[in-house]
Amino acid sequence: MPPVTKRPGNLLKCLGFAIIIQVAVGLILVASALLKTETNTNTPIKLWSREVITENLENRVPIIRVPSIKSAKEPSLPSSKKPSKMPLLDKPSEKISISETSPKKKKNKPDLSDSEPIKILQWTGGRGEGPVKKCDVPCFHTSDRSASTLSTVSAIVFHIPSFGGNPRSALNGKASQALTVALSMESGEYYRRQKDLSDYDLTVTCSFDSDLPVTYYGWDYNLLLDVSDWPWERREPAIVFVAKNCHSRNRRETLVKMLQKYVRVDSVSSCMNNHQWPPDIPRSNKDALQKRYLMYLAAENSIEKDYVTEKVYGGLINGAVPLYLGSPTIEEFVPTHSVIPVPADFTEEDVKRIADIAKTIIANKTVYEEWIEFKKHPYEEKFKRKFAVANTHIWCRLCRKLYAMKNGLGWDKELQEIIFD
Repeated sequence: MPPVTKRPGNLLKCLGFAIIIQVAVGLILVASALLKTETNTNTPIKLWSREVITENLENRVPIIRVPSIKSAKEPSLPSSKKPSKMPLLDKPSEKISISETSPKKKKNKPDLSDSEPIKILQWTGGRGEGPVKKCDVPCFHTSDRSASTLSTVSAIVFHIPSFGGNPRSALNGKASQALTVALSMESGEYYRRQKDLSDYDLTVTCSFDSDLPVTYYGWDYNLLLDVSDWPWERREPAIVFVAKNCHSRNRRETLVKMLQKYVRVDSVSSCMNNHQWPPDIPRSNKDALQKRYLMYLAAENSIEKDYVTEKVYGGLINGAVPLYLGSPTIEEFVPTHSVIPVPADFTEEDVKRIADIAKTIIANKTVYEEWIEFKKHPYEEKFKRKFAVANTHIWCRLCRKLYAMKNGLGWDKELQEIIFD
């Protein structure tokens, strides 16, 4: 055994080596951390953003928005403002691809970024000034009616509900090089001017027969992926009806009276009021109201092909099974087995049949859940094809169309794209 006098020296040597090793390891770790921080500066922020969006989407109250285009994979948080019926200058971005649903093989598109911008003048109802963002055709939107603008624009857009005259008369001989475009997201039953738009070069309406259709449903928040899970047991066993206008042109008031003979229908607004609006729900919050009920009467103010507004989507995303009175093409606009259509020329027998379905949904949780089963697979191929147009902002699609016409190129009306070869 070594002498006791040598032990302190050996111990000090061991401690010295240990300290040196720890310092070296520490320096290596610090250098590694610095290198990692330098190469991944943005990663924590990006991950945090995604986590916050996901968490908030689970708890938020869904709302309806005007069609606009944002990311399908990372939905943005919605605004609580009432939707506008005017297309806005938004920030379009790539959405759900429809290449899988389309039988047409996509061709490589040329880069048009250096092309002269297509300029659109919005004569009435215009908002926004500047380039249309993320459009594959250089596109500029303005509401400036100055002579210099009139001489250079490719198209002039007239908002039909606020302009009922003749477009060329309004221009008074100016802008002869520009095409005239009729724009409306309203029903032709209330704006008769829409019944004949033959004096316009192009039409932009809710009808899929128009040159450039616009829809109330947009891919901005992928709303049908966020259906309310408010439980069946906590919902009112009734149909809720909300309307201020009691002078519709599709007999919806008659429908309410007929339904009330067979099933409970709560009319909580000013038209045909028979039930108090829930005192704990603000009158501006129709989403919370619909969540309170098992069913919702989604009645348009008129019957018109393809005129499908936010009403039906409000019922769907809030878990209130919609009875729908409106467009005869409604089943093209919603998931399969999610809406109960009411015939435009409904009879007493029709109403009895629909009331029987409603009573079954109200009385049987299993049946109710079958009607909201769509939330597990909301985007069928037919739905994606129908709403392919909503992947691109209307101003960008208009610029595409104008570019094709200006350069003698083909036009794919279904996909709303230029055919280059």
